[in-house]
Amino acid sequence: MALLQPVGRDHPQLQEPLQPLLDVLAELEEIELPPPSFLHVPTLVVGFVTATDISFTEMESMTMRASSHIARMPPFSLRVGGISAREDALYLGVDDDFHLREVRRRAGERAPRIAQALRDEPAFAPDGGDGFMPSIPFAFFTGRGDRARVIEAVEPYRETELGECSVTHISVGRLLSDPQIRYPDPDVILEIVLRG
Repeated sequence: MALLQPVGRDHPQLQEPLQPLLDVLAELEEIELPPPSFLHVPTLVVGFVTATDISFTEMESMTMRASSHIARMPPFSLRVGGISAREDALYLGVDDDFHLREVRRRAGERAPRIAQALRDEPAFAPDGGDGFMPSIPFAFFTGRGDRARVIEAVEPYRETELGECSVTHISVGRLLSDPQIRYPDPDVILEIVLRG
């Protein structure tokens, strides 16, 4: 169960400026590209929808408790641009003017299980500060080849601005863990409309 923004589904045009880079990366053994529909901003992973973690009923209950508080937020924008790397992936930077931190905070206020997921997250400081920085992973390292080739391919695109998109709802969904599907489309279960 996760709070997420399915940008691949809702804003496919954001990827257009990156297409020349994606064409190059697709040829490299160092990189694996998910389908465009997989791209999303992971905002908070709450847990696994299984008999031993979160039941479907519990997920619905948590979502309903958190949604009324989140829905009072006004719509906002995400500005997407700039490419960086972490150990496992290349990602796009996202400037949300800290609105997604507010989504996380509001969700945690109304649902104890979500509050616990926040406290357990590395981005959440012991003093209650949230260091969450949104991003969109878009290419994953395979562990093969030479990363210098990836750096060389990405360098001309590092500062690429992909544009801005409006966030009118917050999605609650699942990323199915099926070994047959390496990059499943986010399964959106509920969309919380931001009414302000």
